[in-house]
Amino acid sequence: MAKTKAPLNRIDRVTIVGGGTAGWLSAAMLGTFLNERHDGPPVEITLIESPRVPTIGVGEATVPGMRSLLQRIGLDEGEFLRRCNASFKYAVRFSDWNKDASGKGIDFYHPFDAPEYIRGKNPTHHYHRYGPRKGPGGLIDTLLPNAAMINGQFAPRLIGGNDFEGVISYSYHLDAGLFANYVKEVTLARGINHIVDDVVDVKLDDRGFVSELILEEAGSHPVEMVVDCTGFRGLIIGDALKEPFHPWNRQLLCDRALAIQLPHVDPKNLEPCTTSTALGAGWVWNLPLYNRVGTGYVFSSAFRTDEEARDEFVAHLEGRGFKVDEEPRAIQMHVGRRERTWVKNCVVIGLAGGFVEPLEATAIHAISATLRLFAANFPDRSIS
Repeated sequence: MAKTKAPLNRIDRVTIVGGGTAGWLSAAMLGTFLNERHDGPPVEITLIESPRVPTIGVGEATVPGMRSLLQRIGLDEGEFLRRCNASFKYAVRFSDWNKDASGKGIDFYHPFDAPEYIRGKNPTHHYHRYGPRKGPGGLIDTLLPNAAMINGQFAPRLIGGNDFEGVISYSYHLDAGLFANYVKEVTLARGINHIVDDVVDVKLDDRGFVSELILEEAGSHPVEMVVDCTGFRGLIIGDALKEPFHPWNRQLLCDRALAIQLPHVDPKNLEPCTTSTALGAGWVWNLPLYNRVGTGYVFSSAFRTDEEARDEFVAHLEGRGFKVDEEPRAIQMHVGRRERTWVKNCVVIGLAGGFVEPLEATAIHAISATLRLFAANFPDRSIS
């Protein structure tokens, strides 16, 4: 059987700079999507990862599209749950974002499901027309099973059911570091090239395209198409291509975070939802992974110093039964975006392209959505 010849101007090599969730998902997704075209030999994908640069990952909540993403790149759900200390999630609980008439904090859920229409109308129409339910609970409690399933700690899947099939929509909490390592292991087994080295210089040709990367140990690495996954630094898009960054700190005030990992107060009480609790200068996330809780305080440095935020955060945790023996890690958040996330032969994935307040846990979704668009619009070497 004759081999398929590649189009004359086809891009045959893609270089990814940076590891972590953004880098390794890029390798897995591009390796899957680009080689489904069967338009020639497999596209060669190389990931260059610094041995010195740590990843930001502090634990992740995800949205329902994560299920289809894992399925699309051929991962086993059970293995994923075990390897990443993952747990189920099918809503976000917002706590203390408002008060009732007596001053008591109000909780409400943002579920992953929507109620079915009744006689052509969204049931919220009937709910508001005929009067909200009296007593505890609200719209979501009345129309959907999510809140009751969370309170009863019911799983979204049936015992013996197939992977990625649930009685309600669900996603996951996962350990970002373990997830990146798991995807890395699977991707390397599929033939992705991996270089552990530091990029010390970026060379541009006379068109302003990235032509080669100079590595500290290996020297020159030629480039056809490069994916920048270097986090907030933006090594290629910012340092080399000088693409402007537009800050949104005047619109989104939260610009700092304190993060910590803690043991469960009660390991048998694993809520299948993310909890977001409002505090004085921002909000606290609570992600119940299988083996621990990932938590942090997102706040505005205009209203709290790190020390003030730390004291407020620790008081909040101890008030909920957690024992805090370690200092939370401080993270500077660069809120905003690059003017363009595709410049010449460089595409940006993840934090290098932009970041907004992580309230609805859309970071991995943004990575996935960007990669799908990139693969669907993958260019030839002219990169028009």
